[in-house]
Amino acid sequence: WKLYFILIGVTALSGLLAIGTSLWYPTFLIRTYGMSPLEVGFYYGTVMLVCGTVGTLAGGWLSGYLQRRGNVDANLKIMFFATCLKALPLVIGPLMPTATLALSLVAIGTLIGQASQGVILTAIQDVTPNRLRGQVTALALLAVNLIGLGLGSSIIAGLTDFVFRDEQDLRYSIALTGAVFLPIMALMLAGGMGMYRREMALMERSR
Repeated sequence: WKLYFILIGVTALSGLLAIGTSLWYPTFLIRTYGMSPLEVGFYYGTVMLVCGTVGTLAGGWLSGYLQRRGNVDANLKIMFFATCLKALPLVIGPLMPTATLALSLVAIGTLIGQASQGVILTAIQDVTPNRLRGQVTALALLAVNLIGLGLGSSIIAGLTDFVFRDEQDLRYSIALTGAVFLPIMALMLAGGMGMYRREMALMERSR
């Protein structure tokens, strides 16, 4: 149960950050840099489309490559390193002085972050017996919906309204959300690495 708590918890928190950031980043670009909705739609939309697609495909390819080289914990390793590497660009991106730098950094963060999105559910499936995979996947998706959709946008909005008390400080709310939750996710993944390897070994012996 501890391992499921970690894996499903990280999945939910990842959804919280992804949904919250993707919903508020366009508004941040408009408020902070004076971009028009048309400009935001084109530039931010292009970044999400290209970097999101490439990152997701790259994560799946990297997982297969590492597993062929004997890394049974490849999926969790990708999740851990992607969480660590995307933290800096996602946190400092909203603090940049220009829209170009903000978009460039969110592009890097999205490219790295999406590499883990493609393997999150696979990592959960890897340590789940066949008869329980449907139920466990349903629980993971429920957590993403409740925490990701339910709190993702609300936390950033709440920080802006009740902590910073200025809609122009939306950038700080986005940065603070990432600065708080990304280290928590990294610590959870690091703590679950040993458990994940042991469960993978048990699954292999039971086949």
